[in-house]
Parts: sequence; C-alpha cells; structure tokens
Amino acid sequence: MTDPKTPDQASSYSSKLTRRLIEEAESLLGDDLDNEQIDQRFAALGEEALEGLGADGKQLNDLTNLVSLMSQTDGSEVGLDGMFKLAESDDEMFITVSITRPIGRGSPVTVKDIIARLRSREIAQGVMISAIKTAVQEAEDGNDVNDAVIVRGMLPKPGADPWIAYFGRSFGGEIKEISEDKHGNKAEDPILCQAGDTIARANHVDPGMPGYTALGKPLPAPACKSVELEAGPNVAVSGNNYVAQISGVILLTEEHIEVQKALIFNRDVGRSMSPVKFTGSVFVHGGVHSGVVIEATDNIVIDRVVEGATIVSTEGDVVLHAGIAGQNHGMVRAANDFIGGFVENASIVAGRDIKLQVGSLNSQMTAKRDILAESGKGSIAGGVLIAGNCIHAKRIGSYGAKTIIINGVGPEEIPGLSEISEAAANNHVRLKEISELVAQFDRAVRDPSKLTPQELSMYTNLRKLRVIFEHELGELENRRNDILDHSVANSEGDVKIYQKLDSDVEFRVGSLKYTHREAKGPMTITYDPNRNRIICHSR
Repeated sequence: MTDPKTPDQASSYSSKLTRRLIEEAESLLGDDLDNEQIDQRFAALGEEALEGLGADGKQLNDLTNLVSLMSQTDGSEVGLDGMFKLAESDDEMFITVSITRPIGRGSPVTVKDIIARLRSREIAQGVMISAIKTAVQEAEDGNDVNDAVIVRGMLPKPGADPWIAYFGRSFGGEIKEISEDKHGNKAEDPILCQAGDTIARANHVDPGMPGYTALGKPLPAPACKSVELEAGPNVAVSGNNYVAQISGVILLTEEHIEVQKALIFNRDVGRSMSPVKFTGSVFVHGGVHSGVVIEATDNIVIDRVVEGATIVSTEGDVVLHAGIAGQNHGMVRAANDFIGGFVENASIVAGRDIKLQVGSLNSQMTAKRDILAESGKGSIAGGVLIAGNCIHAKRIGSYGAKTIIINGVGPEEIPGLSEISEAAANNHVRLKEISELVAQFDRAVRDPSKLTPQELSMYTNLRKLRVIFEHELGELENRRNDILDHSVANSEGDVKIYQKLDSDVEFRVGSLKYTHREAKGPMTITYDPNRNRIICHSR
C-alpha cells in the first residue's frame, strides 16, 4: 500500500501534472487559436446546437452536462445565453414566445430583450407586459416556455345599423315623431306635413370600432347597413334628414318616402264650392252636401256624413269615416278601396275591396275583389252586391227589401254589372215615385173624364212612364242574366254570414240562383264548379 501523500507533496504532484498536460495541449493546439478565439468558437457552436435542439428538456440537460464536463467547473466558466423565438398565429391575431433557458454562465432572456424585439418589428398594440414577465420568470425558474401568448390582436367591432325616425302632423297639430306603421297608404289615418318639415331622419348610433392584428395591421370595422330609404317626389335629402318640399300627405311604401299634394277643407263642402277637382289627395274635416262633386287623383278622406254627392278617386282610396246617406243619387267611385262607416241608398264601386264598418241599406255595391262587413253591426240589407271574390257579413237580408248577392264574377264583367245595378236602382227609385203619384191620382179621381185636358194628359203620361220603367227594369234584368250566364270566374269565392240570414235574399253565381230561407249563422255559401251548383252549409 502506498503511503498517503502530504498536502505539500500533493500540491507538488498536481503542479507537475498540470504543467505536463498544458505542454501537451500547447503542442496540439499550436499557434492557430488563442483562448478568446476558442471561447468564441465554442459559444457559436452552442448557439447553433440550441437552434437545432429546440426547447426539448432532455437534450438541454444532456448539453448542460456535456459543457460541465468539458469545463470541469460545473458550467461556472463556460455557458450559453438564453434564447427566445416569436411566432405568429395563422390569422395573425396572436404572437407567442418560446424561451430557452441559459446554460452554464449564459445570460437569461429578459423582458427588455423581448420588448426590444417587438419594437424592432414595430409591434406596439396589444402587447401584454404581464404575460411577458410571467414567461420570463418561468424560464428563470428552470421551466420550459412554449408558445406563450404575449401579443393579442383585437377583432373589429361591428356597429349598429342605422334606423329611421319618422315625423308628421295630425290635422292642425304640431309635428312629432310617429311610428313607421302609421305611414303608408293607410288613408284612414293620414299623416300630414308642411313644407320644410323634417319627415324622416337617419340615425347613425354606433359606427363600430376598427381592430388590428397582432402585427399591427389595421382591421376596419364591418360596414354598417346603408340607409335604404329613397327620397321620392317632393322630398329632399339634407344630411341625415328627409325634408318635405311641399305641404301634403306623407306616404311611406317599403323603402320609399314621398309627399303627396293635398287639398284640405276644415269645414263642410257645399254646392257653392263644387265641383272640386284636384291632382293629389283631398281631406274634408266636415261633411259633403248633396249635389257636390269631388274628384281627385289620389285618396279622398271625409270625416262626416256625405249626402247625395259624387265622390271619385281615379287612382286612390275613398274613405268616409262616418258614411254616405245617398238619398238615391249618392255615388262613390274608388280606384282602389272604399272604406266607410255606413252606406245608405247609394252606389259604390271599388277597384279592389269595399270595407264597411257598420253596414249598408238599399245600396248598389260593386267590388272587383271582396265586400266585407265584419265589424260593428256588419249588416247588409237590401240592394245588389257584386264581388269578384268574397262577400262576408254578420247579417244579410231585411224584411221588405230584396237583397241580391252576386259573387265569383270575372273582372271583365264587373263594369257592365255595376252599370246595370246603378241603372236599375235609379229606375226603381223613379218607378216608386211614379207609382205613388199614380196611386194618388187613382184615389183622388174616380172619373177621369172629369179631368181637364191638361190633367188628363199628365195622368196618362205618368201611367205611360210607369210602363216604360217597368219595361226597362226587365231589360236590365235580362242584360244582367246574359252577363251572369258566362261570368263564373272564381270558384274559390264564397259568401259568409256570421250571425243571421234574413228572408228575401237571392244568391247568384253565373246562371244559378239560390234563395235560402231565414236561418241563423254562421253559414257559408259556395259554388261547386264540378257539379255546377250552389252549396250552402253551416260552419
């Protein structure tokens, strides 16, 4: 056994060994590389190795051990600096960082290092300093940091679509905001304006907010829906405002707003004002006396009772809030709808529908589509009703007044049937007046030979006129039958009675006639085209 060496002997032995090893190393290295160059070469190789190895923990540990062995100083004299790598998401909305911790005496990655790299790439928005600090601290604690999000982009915020506010005036009122459903072709509730009024305004409440990617590229906010309100006749656009150029009625149809000229009467219309002919709409805040003629291209709206007048709209609706007491010579013609409270001893023709809020009495009514008396009393008593499609009422018929119901008529037959009904109604009135006068003569004059020549001539002419009107009524009925023989156009049309069907009501479809006895409703009367018959059934 060799004796242990004393400390002095060990030091001397170590010094000799060290000198010998150094001499051997110097002979191997020669003069090509000095110590500083060797260190640089080693550091470069370390960085290259780290890039190739990535952030795999096992490989880094192996490399650390290798460096420690090579340095024989546990890495205290040789080391590699920490490294980091930035990566973008595919949509460029995120930037992540992966950090490789230092080896040996290498310097760790710092927050400043990462921020400096971001600034060099001109990335300033969405940088999360706290997330960078957390990632750096994780690396300093010896943990691997992989794809930590440190920059976050912001998606653009869509704005709210603009909305339209509408304004108008009631009769004689101040301008105020109104809802959209008050506009349109609802002549029964017209909205007025004066020249210079703002009748609509586009409100842009929220235009949205632009965004940006993690790389700082701007992302514009999605475009809001554009205002799709078109300024029609007599409306000008000023900024976001739609301004009326004339006084009149506001019409809003889908994406279009316009002002229609209007003639407004704030009192009754008498004969001294007749005839009234106007291009536009006419509003009467009163009644209309007998003998007056009112004709307009657009809507006609009358608040109080119309007497024996003539009311014609060539392109719009006629609305009689109270109704018409026609005195056997009142007449209404509407290119579109007729809407009325009641109709009495009058003639009504509508290019679309007739809508009664109370009902009708001894009147001639013709509609290319429907006749509807479903509200209020909803009573139809006496007269002739002709509809291209349906006739609906709560009650139909009356004692002492025959009611003729004709439906399913083709549009080409409507004008002729309407003309016949009106002529027949006039003849009935004249015939009734003549017959009553003849009856008075008969009661007063027992012996016609005692009449003066003038009286006898008058008496004879009255009896002749009675025969003439009776004959003309028969001819009108024959003409009506000829038209109806070929008029069945709408087998889907029906007649509905909701409450009661009174006596003396005749239903006609084409050449078919049907008279139903008095009955309680509800009931429906239809035409069966397959069997060519009228069917009545309870519902």
